[in-house]
Amino acid sequence: SLPVLSEIYLTARQVGKTFQAAAADIVERLSRSGTRSLIVTPLFSQAARISKEITAPMLANSMFRDELVTLSSKQTVLRRTYCNQSTDTYSYALLDVLRIRGITGIDRLWIDEIQGVREDILPIIEQTQAARPYTGWKRYTGTPLSTGNLAEVLWQKSSQGEQVIRCGCGKWN
Repeated sequence: SLPVLSEIYLTARQVGKTFQAAAADIVERLSRSGTRSLIVTPLFSQAARISKEITAPMLANSMFRDELVTLSSKQTVLRRTYCNQSTDTYSYALLDVLRIRGITGIDRLWIDEIQGVREDILPIIEQTQAARPYTGWKRYTGTPLSTGNLAEVLWQKSSQGEQVIRCGCGKWN
């Protein structure tokens, strides 16, 4: 079967979707050298939060920290480099994609809070992967606040597969 080229995670509030996606990104940096990742959110504050408040502490506290980063690794709010030549670039695109233009060669695209991204700018963001057609993979994460946003459009185009977890009380969520 063909590999999954995109995933959409639509979850309730406060369930850790951003932490899970950031952790998956770090694991990939550890296991795949030379990958270029772009993390996009609607607002700068959201991108900065992922970089500073989620990714940075995970890296600092990881038992694999020395395999991931060194003193010479660039670790800024909008860019993180790793020992294995992988990079994470953080950006934002609420109303326009001027900050995204010029970013190319992206293997992994993660758009968090997808429900806040305008549908007409998504194709421009996705073009950052045009130079990497065989490694281009997308993850969209968000909370479905309504049925009139990009999260719903992507959900309708997806296989609509769902994951359920049994709660300690016996109910399925």
